[in-house]
Amino acid sequence: MGKQVLVTGATGMQGRPIVDALLRQGFTVRALTRQEASDLPGGVEVARGDMDDAASLAAAFEGADRLVLMLPLVFDADQVRRYVGNVIEAARAAAVELVVFDTSVPVPDAPVGVAALDVKVEAAAMLAASGLPVVTVRPTIYADNLAVPWTAPGIVADRIIAYPLAADVRCAWIT
Repeated sequence: MGKQVLVTGATGMQGRPIVDALLRQGFTVRALTRQEASDLPGGVEVARGDMDDAASLAAAFEGADRLVLMLPLVFDADQVRRYVGNVIEAARAAAVELVVFDTSVPVPDAPVGVAALDVKVEAAAMLAASGLPVVTVRPTIYADNLAVPWTAPGIVADRIIAYPLAADVRCAWIT
């Protein structure tokens, strides 16, 4: 295929399966990571960098044709704006052909007053307004998220599944 895809969040619960799928499809994969990424499969190029560091992003994007963007778990709107602004500039400079923004959770079309969702609403809007070719994927909730450190203790101790969705939002949990 010959296309190089830069994947952010490549070592995460959703990013790693995306990396594996891209490799199976014959893409060349580069993973943007802030730390060592020894658990990535062979053949994946690791680009050390941070979304808050424009120079490291520029280097990571060099030669990338496509981007799969997953944001880190950051709920500070100013910080996310900087991250997305830096990503947009790096993608423009690299003439990226396609940006796929994976919101990682169901995200509404407008802010709802929940920081975890509102930052992604704003990120999607920034990307849409960027002029870049962008596809935003808003997956449903992954059942695996119930086992993560910030969710599991409340389920075990309080028998409550606390998740940043409005009470009237219907969604299917998938694995």
